[in-house]
Amino acid sequence: MSHDSDNLEDSQRQSLAKMVARAMKAEPCQAQAADPAAADEARKFIQERLKGCTAEAGEWLRASSESSERNLGEMSPGLSIEFVNHLYTLGAAAVLAVEIEVGLGDEHQTSNYVVVRLPEDCHARARLFAFNAAMAEDQGLDGDLDGGQDSFFLTLC
Repeated sequence: MSHDSDNLEDSQRQSLAKMVARAMKAEPCQAQAADPAAADEARKFIQERLKGCTAEAGEWLRASSESSERNLGEMSPGLSIEFVNHLYTLGAAAVLAVEIEVGLGDEHQTSNYVVVRLPEDCHARARLFAFNAAMAEDQGLDGDLDGGQDSFFLTLC
């Protein structure tokens, strides 16, 4: 690994740690009244993503090797595993890598998106939505609100 990629990974790891620390402090609140049309649109969007090449993210990433590297977004394989582990620590019921792409001419696989299955526990949901908000903010976007949905979608780059 080059010095620049080491610095990038360190920066990504620090950013991830800050988002997780912020999420761990989240207080549960009541689910927001969801706009039925928007909730239905989000559900359909996620269902469409799940029709493509999909795998449980942790298992898929742990199958990475030198000849068949696997990663999420612009993260290294190791940091990708840490990212998924953090989502489970925050309370995710499941983390799915979706729209997995295989590189031409090699076995490298990547996914820029994950679907996070949400638990019923209000404390875990609050942590996950706080993490969602921190990630969205980092990308200049608004995070999802808890409208009682069973999952949300994260774009990783």
